[in-house]
Amino acid sequence: MQNIIRLLFVFFAVVLFSCGGFNKAYKHYEEGEYQDAIETLKKLQAKKPDDPLVNFYMAQSLRKSNRLREAEEYYAKVYNKKIPKTHHEDHEDDAKFYYAVVLEENGKVEEALKQYENYVKKGKNRTYVARAKREVENLKKRADLEKIQTFFEVKPVENLNTNFAEFAPVIYQDKLVVSASRDKAHESDINGQKNLGIYYVPLQNLQSGEAKMQVFDPNIHKENVNEGTPTFSRDGKTMIFARAAPINRKKGPKNMKLYISELDKDGNWTEPRLLEGVSSADNESYYGKPTSKSFPKAYAWDAQPFLSADGQRLYFVSDREADDKGTRSIGRHDIFVAEKKKDGTWGNVRNLGKEINTEADEYFPYVAPDGRLYFASDGHPSLGGLDIFVAERKDGKITVENLGRPINSPFDDFGIMFTNDREGYFSSNRAEGKGDDDIFYFIDKNPGKRTVNYFVKFKTIGVKKDETEIPLTNAHVKILDDNDKVLQEFYTNENAETEVIPVKDDRLAFKVVADVSHQKKPFLAARNDFALVKIPEKYLPPKPVIDTTFVYELKLQEYDDKTKFTLNILYDFNKWNIRPDAAKILDELIVFLKDNPNVKIELGSHTDAVGNFEDNDLLSKRRAESAVEYIVTKGGFDKERITPQGYGEYVPRVITKELAEQYDFLKEGDVLDEVFINKFKDKKTRDLLHQLNRRTEIRILR
Repeated sequence: MQNIIRLLFVFFAVVLFSCGGFNKAYKHYEEGEYQDAIETLKKLQAKKPDDPLVNFYMAQSLRKSNRLREAEEYYAKVYNKKIPKTHHEDHEDDAKFYYAVVLEENGKVEEALKQYENYVKKGKNRTYVARAKREVENLKKRADLEKIQTFFEVKPVENLNTNFAEFAPVIYQDKLVVSASRDKAHESDINGQKNLGIYYVPLQNLQSGEAKMQVFDPNIHKENVNEGTPTFSRDGKTMIFARAAPINRKKGPKNMKLYISELDKDGNWTEPRLLEGVSSADNESYYGKPTSKSFPKAYAWDAQPFLSADGQRLYFVSDREADDKGTRSIGRHDIFVAEKKKDGTWGNVRNLGKEINTEADEYFPYVAPDGRLYFASDGHPSLGGLDIFVAERKDGKITVENLGRPINSPFDDFGIMFTNDREGYFSSNRAEGKGDDDIFYFIDKNPGKRTVNYFVKFKTIGVKKDETEIPLTNAHVKILDDNDKVLQEFYTNENAETEVIPVKDDRLAFKVVADVSHQKKPFLAARNDFALVKIPEKYLPPKPVIDTTFVYELKLQEYDDKTKFTLNILYDFNKWNIRPDAAKILDELIVFLKDNPNVKIELGSHTDAVGNFEDNDLLSKRRAESAVEYIVTKGGFDKERITPQGYGEYVPRVITKELAEQYDFLKEGDVLDEVFINKFKDKKTRDLLHQLNRRTEIRILR
């Protein structure tokens, strides 16, 4: 679609060079005559094929006339080259940004991402940097968009499409009306393609064979200008469309404006007139003031209108700057809405806001019979180029969703409309067409309610001391309720997997314990909480009944008599009674011992070096005994399974890798003895190190 947009939209001239072949090319470029600029630049290239400035403007002209693959070649030629400035413009910076743009447009996602990231780091233009950041985010989201599953089936309208452009379909009575270019039309000086016009084909011809297009109405059609994207009132008596005026060298370049025509009493369309209140008339001077304060500047680009079903609202696209109402575009092209007044005139134009419009381009608004707004955008996360999105208000908030494949593709997809609640047409320049933009038919075969059956399967894996992993067969796997009551239990097979287990809707969260204690293998039980997250509707495959199996891995850690772990048990000063916060931690140790019935442990209590040796020895011994008494009493264990041991201050803590990552002034292997601690002058740091020494350690005895 970008070729149509670039065909219709032009930039105004700022300053012209004084003489020479390049000045002529530059003048064409600044006036939006990209095809003429390209022809002039080609002559210059014949003499200077490696001239950076000529190649840069060739790249720019090709990009703006939608010849993106050719543009990529020229941006690559000037990338990181010294390019002379024109009017203080930094062409080297522009080339780096737009090289990323054309790479993305040409489907080279990884290369584009790299170039955008480079520009974010080194780019000079703040507007481009913001766009580059947005594109980096969008490209990283593309993988999620690829996962969207739909019931849409899409096929090109073979007997309508040609190697010319056909796009923006709309139904009018028994006709399919499209905007199109044709062989006999005048050639555009923007990109060398044929001017656009409004054509139609009888709907019955789409099914029966030859679908030769005809001019919609001779009173509307003008060969020497671009016009298109009509919208019709429900009674069929009013048409609003976009038209560009021919270039007037004295007043500036042509721009799209909205025009209105009505059926007269004889059934003929009246001479189109400017849609006042929405589009402005040409100014006497291009750089002068608007003819009316209520209109945007005359060089604003207004196109792609859509009338609401009740005829009271007109949606359209514009790049207008701020007017006296404060209305302006957020990005390059935005969607606006105007309201019909009681006297039949139009006004109260407003931007649809940041929920819909981005800093990039939004095009082709369409309100479906169900009230949802469809539009095309390359600013919201897309599959590439323009994608079609749907917006609706849910719980007072506007949500925007990408329609996904096959409606969208890495190419430009836009201009959707529905003929009923399941079928319709849209436009695309994807490879399945015949060239340029083409019309595609779609049908939604969603059967309505879908049944999704969820299943789980568990794999038991042993993690050895060297961190290698091995399958653990014949492992005992139990699914527990909130009170640790066994709901189901299984043993893993020769592949270390359980059978596939159906999941009921009323139990999507569950606890699972896996152990190999019955095999006397030195692996600690794995206890995990799982919450099954249902797959969002848009990611479900297009089938009426879907079976989905989640596979969870349960990893059991190998242990030996050197295996230790630390419990963060706190005691009151010079006390050994079990506080409520310590009880919670010891309760977790009780669960661990129940999950591992073959394991015996030593519970060692350590103090800091504050105070004297004898007091610390006694205090650590009492704390260890108090903790063991709590565990044995509450857990109902044999006392022989747990050995209390008081270490006092004799075994200072050795800093692990995890602690070194937590405290940047420590490194792995540091020993927190008195000599080490007293090196720190800051009392707060010394207190912290003493606190790290106060600990309870669990060592597995066998």
